[in-house]
Amino acid sequence: PAVADYAIRMTVVHSGWRDNDINGRDHITDDICLLYIRGPIAFNKHVQPAKLATGPTADGESVLVYGWGKTPTGS
Repeated sequence: PAVADYAIRMTVVHSGWRDNDINGRDHITDDICLLYIRGPIAFNKHVQPAKLATGPTADGESVLVYGWGKTPTGS
């Protein structure tokens, strides 16, 4: 299946995280969290681990960014 649900066993929020409203705009600092899943993840052609960089990227090199939530423009 292209979508799967997994129970979260534990979350670890960055100790420096805070969500501040500065001049009517969100200013998010250290916005990262680890999610520990209860049980194994069933990988398939639709569900794959995110590939992490193994080194610095070169100027002009294309990258793929993973995430969710609001961007600085609020979308």
